Amino acid sequence: MAVISAKKENVNMREHPLYTDIKLFVQTAMEDPVGSEDSQIEHAENMRKAEVNERAKAYVKDKMRLYIGAEYREFDESDLNALVDQLYGDIYGLGVLQHLDEKQGVAEIFIDAEETPEFRCLVHVKENGKALYRYDGPVYKNLDDLRSAFDNMLRFSGQQINAYDNASIEATRPTGDRIQVAVPEDSHSWMMRVRKFNNFYPTLENMVKYNTLTPDMVELVRLFVDAGQVNIAVMGAMGTAKTSTINGLLEHTPINEGITAIVEIDEMNHKLLHDHLLTVLKIDEKRGRGFEEHLATALRSSAERIIVPESRGKGFPTLIRTLKQIRGGMFTIHAHDALGGMYVMTDMFRGGEGTSAAETEESIQTKVAQAVDIAIVMRRVGETIRMWSITEYLRDDKGRFAGVNDLFVFVPNPNNPKDGHFERTGNRISSRLRTFMNENEIPMSRLERW
Repeated sequence: MAVISAKKENVNMREHPLYTDIKLFVQTAMEDPVGSEDSQIEHAENMRKAEVNERAKAYVKDKMRLYIGAEYREFDESDLNALVDQLYGDIYGLGVLQHLDEKQGVAEIFIDAEETPEFRCLVHVKENGKALYRYDGPVYKNLDDLRSAFDNMLRFSGQQINAYDNASIEATRPTGDRIQVAVPEDSHSWMMRVRKFNNFYPTLENMVKYNTLTPDMVELVRLFVDAGQVNIAVMGAMGTAKTSTINGLLEHTPINEGITAIVEIDEMNHKLLHDHLLTVLKIDEKRGRGFEEHLATALRSSAERIIVPESRGKGFPTLIRTLKQIRGGMFTIHAHDALGGMYVMTDMFRGGEGTSAAETEESIQTKVAQAVDIAIVMRRVGETIRMWSITEYLRDDKGRFAGVNDLFVFVPNPNNPKDGHFERTGNRISSRLRTFMNENEIPMSRLERW
């Protein structure tokens, strides 16, 4: 029986000379447990669920603790807990970064490592609706530790990264977290991005706490959601919480309302929307399950809202046509302001399938404006994500696109562009949209101040 001497609290047990031996011992014991057939079935079930179920994870850690205690005699409580936590991360999780994976409020983890001239790893984190920051804690010391973490993140997808035919992978963990991995053959470095949906709750209320928007802005966007028939485009650059904003908006939809999300990678926050009638259709072109096919499925189903977290040019004309039939939809595009977003959507429509090269810009913009009522623009300002503007797309009396109507804007401080304030413009919702919302069960008393 090996003996480990007592350690100080919070010690890095990975530095202990027996750590590698203990890791191999625990791995073997957990893969081939001793016990009855029923206990082995229970063990396998808990191992399978450990990533998504706290009780199952506690079982796994308790089992590791029992195995270690039976083989290695002397631990104080802090040593044992530190050892089990670090072993769990190394064997099943993100290794030395496992605490970030489990930390409440972490939204994204970016890992970037280079092999030459010597191994070097940088980690950036985004949490609580803030912009990325450089993580200054312990990171991977060598390529083996890094690759182990990469493999752990992909094991549930059945994929394994290699330099020949799988140098770049996108996958979804059982938690719903999105994983993107690339090795130097497809990237300048070893790269992994973990977009978390289990530890981060993008409620509008949390966004207010993080200064992403104000209570008045919440009241306004909830009006649009409550109307049930208002289509919303959420715009912004990458990493500006566009999909998180959609999840936050959907939380306030009626739970008995059918929501169909058409996705390439599932970014819907199932934990936040667990009471809702949410159907997720995953695009898989190789199996003939493309965007158009899923949209047709949604139209034949009981879907009352169509959600497209990542809209693409190819199917964009069909999306616009569909949103004129099924209202209350939401989708994202990459644009920095509402007017620019109209031009982006015009280009996406023109470049999509089933459109005529001779169709005029005015004609396309009219179709877009008839399908999209509101543009919400998200931007990173300093260290914080801001809801930069809430804007209505206007139409004239013939239904043609007639410009934009800013309702709320973020005004940067000229002397400190990383800061600023939210400002209600004083513009009112157009009479057309006001009447439309009233016809869809929004009392005029709620619309008076807008």
